[in-house]
Amino acid sequence: MNKRGFDGKMRILSVIADNFGHRKIREKLKISNDLISAAKKYAHTNGPGCVVMTKPIIIKSRVSEIQNQEFEAFFADKDNVTMSMSYKVDSKTNLPLLYLKDNKKALWDKFEATYPDGIKRASFMARLANGRYVYRKDLGGLCNICNEYGYEVFDTLINIIQLNINEKETKNRLIHDVEKLRLHLRRGFENELSVNENGHMIFLLNSFMANIIH
Repeated sequence: MNKRGFDGKMRILSVIADNFGHRKIREKLKISNDLISAAKKYAHTNGPGCVVMTKPIIIKSRVSEIQNQEFEAFFADKDNVTMSMSYKVDSKTNLPLLYLKDNKKALWDKFEATYPDGIKRASFMARLANGRYVYRKDLGGLCNICNEYGYEVFDTLINIIQLNINEKETKNRLIHDVEKLRLHLRRGFENELSVNENGHMIFLLNSFMANIIH
């Protein structure tokens, strides 16, 4: 037998290895316990009397420099992400956090349509999970503005109203307005912000906010 033990004799021995105990095989065939154990292992791995199974060859695809650039370009597009307004950075990369403007599946569909020869889906999702990208689901559905500047303030407002307003109708109306505003901030508040020529942020008052203020 060769030193690897994968020759014809090992195959033959593997046929009976599981049918008899070590002692009986050793006495009849005059072979060692190590060889009997190896034959049993062979039978369990390849099947009694079967040819040695060929291990699959795993080919790892490498991401090209062009594919890297495509990924970076996609997430440099402001249609896909917004940068942390308080310049928060990712602890692993020390780069500014980027907040995804859509769910991961929608972003993948958009990326695949834009770069059909780009990185594969598994690599795309792995980079999102391990990179500096923050999905709104991770923020409880909040936009990055609310997450960074204290969304819990709405709960505080509601508590203040409940403690200090006795008149039931007024209390309910104020709580309702606070809840409406909280919901509104989850649904596109960022789209109502603009930056003028001087670099100052402008809030575009829409009809919803006008009604709340009124």
